[in-house]
This record gives sequence, structure tokens and C-alpha cells, in this order.
Amino acid sequence: MTNVTHVEPTRTISIYVCSRGFSYAVMDNAVTLIETNLISPKKFGETKLLKKMKQVITSFGDVTLILEDHSSKHNRKGKRSKNLSKKIYRWSKKRGIPVKTYSRDDVREVFSPWMAYTKYDIAQVLVSNIEGLKPFFYEPIKYPERDHNYEAIFTACSLGVTFYFKSGN
Repeated sequence: MTNVTHVEPTRTISIYVCSRGFSYAVMDNAVTLIETNLISPKKFGETKLLKKMKQVITSFGDVTLILEDHSSKHNRKGKRSKNLSKKIYRWSKKRGIPVKTYSRDDVREVFSPWMAYTKYDIAQVLVSNIEGLKPFFYEPIKYPERDHNYEAIFTACSLGVTFYFKSGN
């Protein structure tokens, strides 16, 4: 008789759903970024966005999917973004893809040793530690200006880093 142990893959795909689409970050560990992108279509409906998310997830083989947990009382996500996250979560679970969720509070906790609590502070820590993120770095937002689309890439990366720190990988 042989014992079979299920080992979750350490490659992750972090998907961050935002008002303009979604961003994703594929990572092998907390400082190794394989690929990142921002999918920000002007005329994609929910169905096309879900299809694109599924393509991204399946194109990298065995992965752990990382999503944002929207249950925090401080979460201000729109209904559309929450629904897309729920749908991709359910789809992934049905396919047997491991899924982890982390709240903004979890991310802040992981980045607290660097005194990084805002999205911009976290982006600065990521740029200084992960090769390949520098071209996406942005200046701090000056209100009432519109926020930068690249912020979503850093949020996806921060979710991936949070997974590696919380899981001990």
C-alpha cells in the first residue's frame, strides 16, 4: 500500500479584479515574477473578462490561484468586481485548482515590517525587491486625478507575495 500526498503547486497566479478589467501576476516565489499584465479592455463584458481570466489560469498549468478577499469591512469593491471574483473562484474550485484569498488587511500585515501600509508604499517595496516591475512604477496619485491603471499590477503582485509569506513558501 502506498501513501499519496497531495502537494499544492508553488507557482501562483494572483488575479486582481478592478473597475477597468483585471491584472494578474504569475510568480514562482515571493521575489520571482514570471509574467504580469493588465487586461483593461474598453468593450469587454463580464463574459469576455471571465473567458480571458480562464485562459490566463489554464495557460500556466498547475498553479495556486490567489484572489482578493472582499469580506473586509474596509473593502470598497464594486458589485461587478465582486461578482467576477466570485465566479472565477467557483470556476477554479470546480476544476480542482487550489484557491487562496487574502484581504487588504492581510497584505498590509505582510508588508508592515517595511512600514508599507498604502498601495503606493507597497508598490515601492515591490519595485525594490522584484525585478521587472520598475517599468510599471507610477507617481503617487494627486487627487482629484484619476488613479493609475498600473496600480492594479502591483496589487496583484502584493497578493502573490502575501501568499508566499503566509504559507511559508
